[in-house]
Amino acid sequence: MVSKRGITQADWIISIAIFILYLAWFFIVITPVLNPVTKESLPADELKDAFMGNASWEVNITPIILRSNITSSSVPIVMDFPFPGNALNYALIGKYRVIDDRRLIFLADFTASPVIYNLVHSSFNYTKPAIQTNMVAGENEAESGNMEVSFDDGIIDDVRYRDALRIVRFSMQVDGNALNTNINGFSSTSISAKYKVRTPSLNNTFYVLENNSMIYGFVDATEEKNVDIDFVLHEYKRYFADSQNQGSITYNVTECDNFESDFIDFTDGDYGLAFIFSDDVSIRMCHDSSLVLNISASADNNLNYRAVFHEASAGMDDLIMPYTAVFGATNIYEGLSGSNMFDLESTNYSVLKSDWNMKHDFNITVYNSTAEFLSIGRPPYRNTEVHSKQYYAWMLNEYADQKRVVINILLW
Repeated sequence: MVSKRGITQADWIISIAIFILYLAWFFIVITPVLNPVTKESLPADELKDAFMGNASWEVNITPIILRSNITSSSVPIVMDFPFPGNALNYALIGKYRVIDDRRLIFLADFTASPVIYNLVHSSFNYTKPAIQTNMVAGENEAESGNMEVSFDDGIIDDVRYRDALRIVRFSMQVDGNALNTNINGFSSTSISAKYKVRTPSLNNTFYVLENNSMIYGFVDATEEKNVDIDFVLHEYKRYFADSQNQGSITYNVTECDNFESDFIDFTDGDYGLAFIFSDDVSIRMCHDSSLVLNISASADNNLNYRAVFHEASAGMDDLIMPYTAVFGATNIYEGLSGSNMFDLESTNYSVLKSDWNMKHDFNITVYNSTAEFLSIGRPPYRNTEVHSKQYYAWMLNEYADQKRVVINILLW
């Protein structure tokens, strides 16, 4: 009997020990499962805000409003481009565009007027649409429309229009000295050919654009400079600058005509050549043995002009201002970015948990009615009480097209 009572007492002691160990394990491990933190204390909203902060982006849309009396599908638009940042992060929706030296260049379709094009900006690197063009351009020559321009060291050499020589020679002086053309370059796109000369205080740039018989000239100076530009021209018969300066051109006359204007047009038979300047310039027109047009201006910031070949019937207003273009108010759109979500999906879970200061485990899934776009985090543990919360959001592509999605957050 004594031996049997000893065994019973030992069993009782072991049972008590096991029971105490169970209670300790219960309160440490089991209790959080059976008595989870309340829904109000789970930081679902904070997790959503942290996720949105990393997964969202902005896409800006700025309308460009254009008007013109010209009916054409390829009117060249050259605008000052006031927006900062990388040019690759901008696109003109549905149009081929060039952003160069703080200028926006594209061809507008004016089969109806007004017309609006949307400039889009985001962190996305936009590609240009593939287009068919007819312009031929190289380092020493550009052909567009009915015009052929020869270049030498980034400066116009001569220009032919409809197979006839119309600009015989070009030269430029800066503060009385010939423009230094040692540093020059050529580049081209599908719609533009660019010829640029760089000096420490002044740059000169020419553009020839697709399907247009005109030359754009830009003189950009970092300090005030006196610029003289000489064109030796074909012997045109008539000219027009304004009501006081117009008429037939009489050759073999040593006296030159001097006046100020922002426009002068030369005509000969069915065709003409107009020069349009960004501001009034001093014009000196000499017509002794040849027709020489001298332009004098102060380029304290920039001087730009166009040399436009045209039919004689072209209206002066259309030559001077073929279009108006203004930027409208920018609309800012915000939503989830597919690229940003992809980056989050490839980020280590522990890193995200630390970056977002999350003490709880989580899973975030983004989906719509047909597809799942994202799943980050880990699946819940078995037999774990999980708090779920859903949010609605917009998913935004690089052109600000929106798609409604659901963000489902699991926390435990």
